[in-house]
Amino acid sequence: ITQSVKKNWNAMSFVTEQLNRFDRVYPNIGNHDTWPVDQLLPPPYNHYLTNFLAKIWSPWINDTNLANYGYYSTMISETPAVKLISLNTLYFDNHNLLIKHNSDNIANQWSWFEKELQLSDHANQTVWLIGHVYPGNGEAMSVYTDAMIVLMQKNGHLIRYQFWGHSH
Repeated sequence: ITQSVKKNWNAMSFVTEQLNRFDRVYPNIGNHDTWPVDQLLPPPYNHYLTNFLAKIWSPWINDTNLANYGYYSTMISETPAVKLISLNTLYFDNHNLLIKHNSDNIANQWSWFEKELQLSDHANQTVWLIGHVYPGNGEAMSVYTDAMIVLMQKNGHLIRYQFWGHSH
């Protein structure tokens, strides 16, 4: 076995230490951060990982949603007003056998995401979006892809950039 919780935590700690020299880092949970790979229970059963990430990423991210759910938002810039939204896309991973694959609102993430976009719209903020498993990816649940299409049609004017990490 090449991965374990301890080996993953050691690897994430090492990478975080290497990145600590930078003022701004916007990390995002990926499918190889979990053990077994791709498997992440919904809260509160995943707090062993989300609390760990919130601790090691605390120099950059100060949002309790990270520890509680694995997703967060943070302001990149006040002028111009730019907000970064980080989705926990492991909740939308087809390979994650520990979640219901017909739900787009695991850990209340989708409701939170829509509210964050609404708040950004009212505050005249633009949004940068980051995640790991991108919509339409072969590993993305169709309910997630469909919901993202609807959301982008409604809120595409807010989202300036999207950055996704999972590509094969």
